[in-house]
Amino acid sequence: MEKESVVAPVQIILDVKAAARKLVQGEIQVHPGYADLQNRHGLVQMFDGDHEKAARSFREALAINPGYFWAASNLGFALVEMGQPDEALTLFGPESIFSVEDDYGVCRAALLLRADRLEEALRELDGEDSAEGYRDHLLGLCHLRLGDRESARRAFLEAAGTCPLLDRLYRQQEFLGPSALEKVSPRDAAETIPLHPGMHALMEFFAEIYARHGFRSRAVESYNDAQLYWPHRARHAWNVGRLASWLGESTEARRHFHEAIKLDPEAVDSHIALGLEYAAAGKVDEAETAFERAVELRPGFADVRYHLGLTYMEGGRFADAIESFRAALSINPSFHFARMNLAQAYRYEGDMEAAIREYEALLASGRATADLYLNLGLAFLEHGDPVRAEDCFREGISINPDFSLNHYYLGVACQRQGKRHNSRLAWKQFLERHRESELAEDARRMLDE
Repeated sequence: MEKESVVAPVQIILDVKAAARKLVQGEIQVHPGYADLQNRHGLVQMFDGDHEKAARSFREALAINPGYFWAASNLGFALVEMGQPDEALTLFGPESIFSVEDDYGVCRAALLLRADRLEEALRELDGEDSAEGYRDHLLGLCHLRLGDRESARRAFLEAAGTCPLLDRLYRQQEFLGPSALEKVSPRDAAETIPLHPGMHALMEFFAEIYARHGFRSRAVESYNDAQLYWPHRARHAWNVGRLASWLGESTEARRHFHEAIKLDPEAVDSHIALGLEYAAAGKVDEAETAFERAVELRPGFADVRYHLGLTYMEGGRFADAIESFRAALSINPSFHFARMNLAQAYRYEGDMEAAIREYEALLASGRATADLYLNLGLAFLEHGDPVRAEDCFREGISINPDFSLNHYYLGVACQRQGKRHNSRLAWKQFLERHRESELAEDARRMLDE
C-alpha cells in the first residue's frame, strides 16, 4: 500500500527590504524632485549599510527642501557612521535653522550619543521635556554607557511609564528589575536598543508595504518598531489609522487620525491623512478644513499645498485651486503633478492660454505621455485651434496607440477642419478599442451621418 503523500502548505514570504528598495528606486526615477523620496531612499541605503550613498540622498533631500528637519537629522547619523561626527554636529548644531524645532534637543542628543559624546548628550537632555518618554529613554542609554546602572534603571522606568512598547523592550532586555543591569555590559546593552530616531520613517514604509500585500500582523509589528525608534503616541495613532486606511477601513482610519490630532494638534501628517481620507469618502468640506489646517502648520510643504488644491478642484473652487498649485510649484518647481493639475484648473476656469502654457512646460521638462498630449490637444480644441489639437492627438497615438481617447478626439479635430475621411478613420480606430460608453455612442452616430 502506497503511503499518502503529505504536501506542506505554501508559506508566502515577503522580502520587505528588497520590495522597499525596488519601490523607492522606481519612484525616484519618476519623481527625482521629491524630498520625501530622496530621504526615504537614504534610509533604505542606510539600512543596507551604505552610509555614503545615504548621505548623498539626504543631501539631495535638503537641496530640494533646505528646512527638512528629518533629512538633516538622518544626514547627521550617516556622517557619524562615516566617521565625521564634527561635520554632523555642525550641520545639526545650535546655530542651525533646525534648532527651533520642538524635537531638535532630543534628536541632537541622540546624535551626540551615537557619536559617543556622552557628557554633551546629557547636557543637551538637561531641561528637555518629552511626554512620550524619548528623553528618558536617551537619558537611560547615556547613563548606561557611562556605567551608572542605577540612574539608567530609573530613567528607563520613567520612559516605560509613558510608552508601553518601551516597557516591553526594557523587560525583554531585563533593564527594569531591582537587580537589573548588574550583569549587563553597558556598551553591549546599549547597542541592542534602537537609537536613530529618523529610522522610524523606514519602519513605517515597511509597514505600508506589508499592509498593501495584506500582511496585517507584519504591518503592526513594523509600526511597533517605528515607535521604538521614535516613541510618540500621536504618531502611533496616525500609523494605526494609516493601516486601517490601507485595509479599506475608512471610518476606523478617520477615528484614529482624530485621536492623533487630539494627542498632538500640530502633527501635520495627521491632518494630511485625515484630509485624504475625507477626500476619498467624498466629504469635500471636511477635507478642505483638514488641508487648510495642514497648510497653516507647514506652509512650506509643497505636498500639503498640492492636496489642498486637489480638494478645491473637487469642490469647484478653481481659482483657489490655481493659487494652491502655484504655491506648491513655487516651493518645488519640478512637482509635475502640481503643474498638471494647475493646467487642468486653468482649463476649468476657461483660461486656455494659461493651460496650454503649463502643459507645454511639462512637455519641455521631458514629461511626454499620451495623457499629456490628450489634455494639451483638448486645450487647443477649446481654444479654437483644431490644427494644433490634431498634432497633439497624433503625438499621443504615436506614444500609445491603445490610449483610445486620442483616437476619438483626433476625429473631432479632423471633423472641425472638414477632414471627413480622416475623422471617420479616427473614430473607427476608437471603436476598435472602446465599445461601451457615451463617447462610443457618439462615434457610432457620427459615422452613421
